[in-house]
Order: sequence, then structure tokens, then C-alpha cells
Amino acid sequence: MNDNIWAYHLAVALFEDRDLTGYKVEALDGAIGKVDKHSYETDASWIVV
Repeated sequence: MNDNIWAYHLAVALFEDRDLTGYKVEALDGAIGKVDKHSYETDASWIVV
């Protein structure tokens, strides 16, 4: 497990063309929402929940 929350798991890098919109986001204490927008731009990857 990676302790850096800003780093993607290696398996994610293999699917950079995958659309994450609509994926459910879970935290340790339960669901926090769904992905509304995302970006795979170099040095600027992000998601909006």
C-alpha cells in the first residue's frame, strides 16, 4: 500500500484512457460520492468527487 495519497497505484497507469466518471469513491468510514470529473494530464492528474 502506498502512503502517498497523490500517487496512483501502478495498475492505474496502465489504463490512462479509462473514463473514471461515475465511479463510486469509498473512504475508510464509508462512501463519499462519485467521480464527477477527472484528468490524466502530466503532473496535473486529479479527480472531482
